[in-house]
Amino acid sequence: MDALSSPITKKSRSPKPVSDHRFERVFDYVKVIVNCFSFILQFIFIKKIAKV
Repeated sequence: MDALSSPITKKSRSPKPVSDHRFERVFDYVKVIVNCFSFILQFIFIKKIAKV
């Protein structure tokens, strides 16, 4: 009986549900977008200071 039940009980499962991975991906994308906007705003600010 152990030989038959071991493949069923020893299934590897993801430590987190799939929906958690989606939220992590969205959070990563938001961080990238915020970093891009931050870089653009810093560039505009430095460019304005250089004109003065």
